[in-house]
Amino acid sequence: MAAETGDICDLGPFKRLILSPLFVRTISKPGGILSSITQGANEFASTVRVHLGSRSRKVKHHKGMPSESSHDDSNDDSSSETTLNSNQKAKESKVTGGSAQRSVENEHYSSESDGRELVSEPIRLSNDETGGVKLKYALSELPADARPLLVFINKRSGAQRGDSLKHKLHFLLNPVQVFELSSSQGPETGLILFRKVPHFRILVCGGDGTVAWVLDAIDKQNYESPPPVAILPAGTGNDLSRVLSWGGGLGAVEKQGGLCTVLHDIEHAAVTILDRWKVTVEDKKSKNVLLVKYMNNYLGIGCDAKVALDIHNLREENPEKFYSQFLNKVLYAMEGAKSIIDRTFVDLPWQVRLEVDGTEIDIPEVVQDLEGVLVANIPSYMGGVDLWQNAFMLRRAIEEPLGHAAAIITDVLEHAESRHVITASQKRALLQEVALRLA
Repeated sequence: MAAETGDICDLGPFKRLILSPLFVRTISKPGGILSSITQGANEFASTVRVHLGSRSRKVKHHKGMPSESSHDDSNDDSSSETTLNSNQKAKESKVTGGSAQRSVENEHYSSESDGRELVSEPIRLSNDETGGVKLKYALSELPADARPLLVFINKRSGAQRGDSLKHKLHFLLNPVQVFELSSSQGPETGLILFRKVPHFRILVCGGDGTVAWVLDAIDKQNYESPPPVAILPAGTGNDLSRVLSWGGGLGAVEKQGGLCTVLHDIEHAAVTILDRWKVTVEDKKSKNVLLVKYMNNYLGIGCDAKVALDIHNLREENPEKFYSQFLNKVLYAMEGAKSIIDRTFVDLPWQVRLEVDGTEIDIPEVVQDLEGVLVANIPSYMGGVDLWQNAFMLRRAIEEPLGHAAAIITDVLEHAESRHVITASQKRALLQEVALRLA
């Protein structure tokens, strides 16, 4: 088509984020039919590369146009964590930053005087580097200005719209960049594939739990400079995404221009550092370490933790119930109300000792409605509530437990209405449903 129209093959406005097919090779068993097909495809790609380079120089010579276009666009979509350039102006939305020095080994340039053409060998990873993970593809050395995006999608997050997101990202990026997370495939496969790619970025499509999963996997890779991470909020609460200015849900993202706007923001976002807390669980008597976790958002002990666990178990048993971000929040509110009514942790003040920076903090035993301790790392809790600014969530209830539960749910729904998350009629219907459930 380029020969017929005179147009140059271009990846469009997101060319730095797109992993060009010219730099992706399929790994196959030697001697098999797939190997022959792959070899033929690679030869074809090389021919196309040479043709495009030649065509580019001809266009430049005859039309006086630059041989390189400023941007790229692709019909492929991929999932990746985003590497943000701290010198670029943008929203403060990245979680962690990282870059690597580009190796110039195995690079070859054409001898044409008008321009250079990069023809590089695929990056080879040893068995130790892959950690036993079987890769389907190998990546060649990318151009110096490439900032390829590695995308991770959790289809079970929030309203479970992962299939739609995956389809759209495949259209916008290269499908090789997009990885679907599951119980059988974690983030490691994508991270290992991109391990030797300089300046790659990551996009996590999921909720706070998915982001934590990916950040933990990044830590285990021991990057000298970890790749920055952007978030497409597809979960229920999306508290970390809110704090980092990526939005509170997919609805808000769509109103602001959808995935194209997200990709643009990834290109121009500033890198910020997230302080992650190490949480160690020890046996009280033996002092043996039972569990080590890393906390991004907050750590709840008592009522808060029980609600989160109950919702997790309910999602595992009945994933079809979690089809709407708002209804997911209602389920959280309902579980919280039941926990308050049951007074499950009424004796919590006598079971917990709180020490901060070596100083013990008194937990007042006289507070009758104290059923939880929350250690917060970010100013957003349970879907956007700032515990230091929205006093209604900290209001002490003098009423009996049933009234306490009803008051909290009413406040949550009124807050949702004021933020235009729900309409007045939806609020009335939900309040009626809550009244029936609590009756």
